[in-house]
Amino acid sequence: MAANSNSQPVHVAITRRVKPGREQEFQAALKEFFAKSLTQTQSVLSGADLDKTRGKSLGEALKSVNGVTGLQSGASIVKPVINGLHSNRILIMNNGVRQEGQQWGSEHAPEIDPFLATQITVIKGASGVRYGSDAMGGVVLLEPPPLRAKPGMGGEVNLVGYSNSHQGVASGFLEGSPAAVPGLGWRLQGTAKKAGATETPRYFLNNTGFEEFNWSAAGMRTSRCASCAVGSGWWGLRRSCTV
Repeated sequence: MAANSNSQPVHVAITRRVKPGREQEFQAALKEFFAKSLTQTQSVLSGADLDKTRGKSLGEALKSVNGVTGLQSGASIVKPVINGLHSNRILIMNNGVRQEGQQWGSEHAPEIDPFLATQITVIKGASGVRYGSDAMGGVVLLEPPPLRAKPGMGGEVNLVGYSNSHQGVASGFLEGSPAAVPGLGWRLQGTAKKAGATETPRYFLNNTGFEEFNWSAAGMRTSRCASCAVGSGWWGLRRSCTV
């Protein structure tokens, strides 16, 4: 359409009008859609299901989750495999901290004590991309319980035994919050494992015994300025057992 020299510019104003309540309904429907999409790609291990895996390594415990298998080297080294990917294709976060020890090789499993967590979440598929490019295969989130806020002390002890290899596991934690320092919470946790040679119906498997010790400490004070300190350690030894 041609314009002549006498034409004047035309200004058009567009205003947005939303019917009362419609915007809230749209936001609620959008949240529900994303919640359903996330539920389909994540699995949560907690409560009684997590208690059934007590005494096992993290890789062994994750085998109970659909879509997760393990890359095993020996009796105690298990790397999680999600949708066929492992090592630097899977991100493991322990209390919000990246755990990258399992990326060194096939004989380096995650140095994480599953007794630390009260909930383990496995995120599979494209939902893990938000955690970075190293989460292409999936994400494993270990979430410990919150520190004690009520003044007092408490604790827990777990004992696990296995008939094969005569393996024994002892784990416990002690936590408290002093009444003299409001807002201060602390926790000390430790686990010890020891196992002999794995036994088959006819013979023993050499070099399958192991010892493992784990510990962790956490503290936080909540006030106008919140501060938190968390530390952990792991020490393991594989020894040869000959019968």
